[in-house]
Amino acid sequence: MTKKIAVLAVIRRRRLVSGQFNSANNEIENTHDLSVTYDEEPLSSSGDECNSTDITDDTLKTDLAEFMVSEHLTRQASNRLLSLFRKHGHDLPKDCRTLTKTPRNVDVVEKCGGHYVYFGVRKCLLTTESSCDVFYLTVNIDGIPVYKSTNLQFWPVVCSINSLPPMIVGLYVGTSKPASVNEFLADFVTEMEELQAIGFAVKNDSPAKPVILRGFVCDAPARAFIKNIKGHNSLHGCERCTARGLSVNGRTTFCTPQCYDAERRCHEEFVNQGYAGSHQQGTTPLCKIAENCINMCALDYMHLVCLGAVRRMLMYWKKGDRMVKLSSSQLLHVSEKLIALRDFIPSEFARRPRSLLELDRWKATEYRQFLLYTGPVVLKSVLTTDLYRHFLCLSVSIRIMLMSDKDRREHYLDYACELMHHFVSNCERLYGTEFVVYNIHSLCTWAMM
Repeated sequence: MTKKIAVLAVIRRRRLVSGQFNSANNEIENTHDLSVTYDEEPLSSSGDECNSTDITDDTLKTDLAEFMVSEHLTRQASNRLLSLFRKHGHDLPKDCRTLTKTPRNVDVVEKCGGHYVYFGVRKCLLTTESSCDVFYLTVNIDGIPVYKSTNLQFWPVVCSINSLPPMIVGLYVGTSKPASVNEFLADFVTEMEELQAIGFAVKNDSPAKPVILRGFVCDAPARAFIKNIKGHNSLHGCERCTARGLSVNGRTTFCTPQCYDAERRCHEEFVNQGYAGSHQQGTTPLCKIAENCINMCALDYMHLVCLGAVRRMLMYWKKGDRMVKLSSSQLLHVSEKLIALRDFIPSEFARRPRSLLELDRWKATEYRQFLLYTGPVVLKSVLTTDLYRHFLCLSVSIRIMLMSDKDRREHYLDYACELMHHFVSNCERLYGTEFVVYNIHSLCTWAMM
C-alpha cells in the first residue's frame, strides 16, 4: 500500500505540472479505488506546454528511477509501471534497465582459476548517509554453492557500512575456492589502503571522512582461507593461542592441560611469519590493512555456541556415551515439555520449539532459544546435577555477554568469562576427550577477547 501511494503521488505531481490533471485523476480512481482529494486547481495550458512537458519527463525519469531502486521493485513490476505512464502520454522507455541505466557490460576477468568481477568499496560508500562522521566497514567472505549437482560456487566479498544492509564489493565464481588469497583480495586491499590513508568524500565539495575497517565476519574455513592459516581441523588450528591439539580417533581435540593456559598469539609475530610451518601457511594481504591480524576475524557466536557447543551437548544427550545419554523416556519427556511451550512463545522469536526427534533439522535460532530460554526449564530434574549445572554455566555466561545494557554487561563480564572457562575445563570430565573439539576450545579464547 505504501508503494502504491508513493506511485500515485508521483503521478499526481507530474500531471499537475503538465496540465493533465483530469487524466491523472481518472487513473487514480481506477487504481484500487483509493480515495484521494486535491486542493490545487489544474494548471492551464500555455504556449510553453511542450517545453514544460519535456522538463517534466526528464525529472520524472529521475524520480521513477530512484523510486524503483529505493523500493526494490522487481523488473516485472517496474516495466508494468512504465507501461502505465506511457499509456498516458509520457515519453518513457519500455524497460526499467534503460531508465535506471543498468550497465550492459561487466568487466569480468579470469583470476584464481575462475572468473572475478570487482565493483569497489567506493560505490558502496556512495550509497550511505552523508551525515555520518566516520565510515565503519565490516566485511564478510564465504563460499556459496550455486547448485547441488555441480561444484560451481560463488565467493563474494560483502561489505556492511555503519551496520547498514550489506553490499557486494567483489564476486568470484569457479568450481572451487580461489586458488590464491593474495590474488583474490588484491583489488580490495589496494582500494582499502587508499581509503584508510586519505578517507572518502561522498560529494566533491565535502571534506573526506575516515574509513575504518572494523573486522571480518566469516566461518572457520573462510577465516583460515583469508588469513592463510591451517584449518580448524589441524593440530595447530587455534587462531587465538598456541595450543597444540591431539588426534583422538581421527578427531582433533584440545584436551591437554597446556591447552587451557596456552600462550596468546601476537600480531607482530604473525606479520613476521613467526608461526610459519605450524600455524601459518604463507603471507596474507590483510596484514596491510588490519591493525591486529589475530583479532581481525571475529569468532562468531552462531557457529561456536549455537551450532557448536549447544548442538554438541544435545547430540551427546541423545546419541552419546551412556554416562551422559538420556533414556528414551527422558528424551520423550523433554520433547513433550518443548512442544507444550509452543503456545507460550511470543512473536519476537523466529521459531517455536520442536521436539528432539527433529534435532537434526534444528536451526541456529532454535539452539539459541534452547540455551537461553527453554533449556534451563525443560532440563531441570531430567539431567544429573553435574550436567545441569554445567549447562547453566554456558547459559548464564552467554546471557551476560548478550545483555543490551552496556554498563551491566561490563560489570558482570569477568564473571561470565570465569563461567565460560569453568564450562570448557569440565567438558572432558563430563563428556569425554572427544567432546573438546575446536569449537569448544575456542570458547575460552573467545571469552577472553
